Amino acid sequence: MPTDVQIVPPEAAQSSPRRVHHALAAKATAQHGVIARRQLLKLGLTRHRIETMLASRRLHRIHRGVYAVGHGALSVRGHWMAAIIACGPGALLSHRSCAALAGIRPTAIALSR
Repeated sequence: MPTDVQIVPPEAAQSSPRRVHHALAAKATAQHGVIARRQLLKLGLTRHRIETMLASRRLHRIHRGVYAVGHGALSVRGHWMAAIIACGPGALLSHRSCAALAGIRPTAIALSR
């Protein structure tokens, strides 16, 4: 029995690399340019592929397990989304960030990377 058998989610086994990358791009676009490691794995990317994408700078680490796709120049909303994803299910913006998102007050955050 082979010892290098990889378990691949059923939805990924049916997907071509092109479909996986289109799904990755769509997910990141919907999330202001960021994606979670768990989402990448669910799309069918292996841990090795994620590491390769990090090394080739197609993914940029923002927080532990959260990456910017394509480049690290995120908008304020991208940084907010990355923080929410990093904190996990149920996380919300609070105080000034929430007020800025709602348009109640301008954001004074100057984010640079």
